[in-house]
Amino acid sequence: MLNILSAGTQRKLNLVIPGVGEFQPCFDHVKIVSSRPVPCLRYSLPIKELATVSHSFHVFRHTGPNPRFRSDMILVCAQDLAPVNLLLAHESVLATYSITAAELAFDSVGGDPHEALRALVRTLGKFRHQRGYLIREGGTYYFVDRKAGVALKAYVRRRKLPSGALGEEHLRIEFTLNKKGAITRHLDGNQLINLWTADPCDFLERNLRLEEVNYAALARLFGIKWPNWRKVMLMLRHLAYSNEMPVDGLCLQSPAMIRGYLKGLQLN
Repeated sequence: MLNILSAGTQRKLNLVIPGVGEFQPCFDHVKIVSSRPVPCLRYSLPIKELATVSHSFHVFRHTGPNPRFRSDMILVCAQDLAPVNLLLAHESVLATYSITAAELAFDSVGGDPHEALRALVRTLGKFRHQRGYLIREGGTYYFVDRKAGVALKAYVRRRKLPSGALGEEHLRIEFTLNKKGAITRHLDGNQLINLWTADPCDFLERNLRLEEVNYAALARLFGIKWPNWRKVMLMLRHLAYSNEMPVDGLCLQSPAMIRGYLKGLQLN
């Protein structure tokens, strides 16, 4: 399904998604909770250096229910793991800590990101896609609820660079690991070393599915003489309304969406 484009270290491998383009894997938003109080972390960590090598780095007072933790750190990486490596060098400062959320992103390299997004939605699926349909909000396509253990969305944004800078537009495929079970299952743990040793190629192989809709077979299923693209699209739109699913011209061509429509027919 996926091709490794270039050799090198694990963190510099680019991936090719057939029919869509080349992608660079990276971690984006990472939330870390620590037992150390905020003043201690601000004094002992190289805050300025972390802010320079990352897109952003902030330390806040912990607001969660666990009384063991006293501070929250929000790290946003800038296309590499330099800030993770820096935090690893000062890991003892964190005392007892845990990663409670992590976004693993795949950013397109070159090409037209808007055209790549359209090609992606027409082929992209997700293993164990329980929702069965997509939701579009603005230019973002959500495959599952944002609070799911493994959330998935795709959208066009500007590239995040060090020190808060922004670069050119690109397509981003973003998986968010929101729960402890999902983090430990997919990263083999909830420590900084697990971010450093994570294999994005393996993660994408296990969590992404690429599919192609056989519209001729779909037309036969609906009793429509093929080729008649317009009637097939009208039937899909009718199924969307019947199942109270979101209707969007591009979503109607999504394999994940069409599977949801067909499951709805089986249940009725």
